[in-house]
Amino acid sequence: MQATAQRNHAIDSLKLVCALLVVCIHCHYPYKRELLPITDVAVPLFFCISGYFLYGAKRKWTRIKRIAIIFAWSAALYLLKTEIFQLATLHQPWIPTLHDLTNLVIFNDVTFSIHLWYLPAYIYVLVIAFFIDKYNLWKASFYAIVPLLLAGVLIKCAIADTCPEQIQYYRNALFTGLPYFMLGAFVKHLPPPSHSYKLHISNHLRPVMLCLVIALFAARYLLGSNGILDGTLREFNLMLLTGSILLLATICTQREDNILSKLGRSYSLYIYIFHLLIMSVCQTIATHFPPSISLAYSYINPLCVFALSIALTYFLHKLRIIKV
Repeated sequence: MQATAQRNHAIDSLKLVCALLVVCIHCHYPYKRELLPITDVAVPLFFCISGYFLYGAKRKWTRIKRIAIIFAWSAALYLLKTEIFQLATLHQPWIPTLHDLTNLVIFNDVTFSIHLWYLPAYIYVLVIAFFIDKYNLWKASFYAIVPLLLAGVLIKCAIADTCPEQIQYYRNALFTGLPYFMLGAFVKHLPPPSHSYKLHISNHLRPVMLCLVIALFAARYLLGSNGILDGTLREFNLMLLTGSILLLATICTQREDNILSKLGRSYSLYIYIFHLLIMSVCQTIATHFPPSISLAYSYINPLCVFALSIALTYFLHKLRIIKV
């Protein structure tokens, strides 16, 4: 997508931050537990930002086709990785079961590389949003945000003790992707202030929204560690936090394009796709380091994986293998 003079590049920069947080979700490092309350917001924010940018945009099947193509080759890439690993360690190929295929079609779960669930979920969300836009159902769809999130929470709580690993039942297009996409569209739908009051409101609202975001993060840390902020309250906190961060980004207008916004706009999706592959390579190399060096490296592991994912994307783009 090309930048325009009216585009708020602060939201593009936010996409790059989300990509880094996703890397932090999957990498191993000593302070990972302390970062988890922050990293939880990454994927919901990705959906939220997409809803913000696509609300009011011209309906295009080409956008859905593009994501479908990206999902096809990324799934093929990680399937090849899985097959090579299976053949090297177990001396037999990995063969998907009917349960695996059902989970993919219904719940967007990609068994051989779980982080790819975002892409089929995003495709489903884009298809639903296409018809919502076509029949002008946006206002009605906003009422579904909270019920969908609550349904996901109920399912999550119901299976927490019996099958905690079966996260695909609530981490999918319906209970994660769609409500957060709609939340982003709702933020875009909010009426903008008139020109005469815009600067006045922005100057006063920025510190208020910043304090709100800090307070919501603090609640996740303080109340979450004591088990008070759990279940439904935790999901409401995440929803409010996601919407508040996006709203703060819309207020902190960045009209000048810079390296962060360019990377966020063009590279964030590919960082999401490639980082798990880069992480595996880095972990394999790190095992050959002396223990002291390996420990020191573990502290910067997410940043190295993040930087190498950017480098790989840049390299593949220059070779015209991918289009950013």
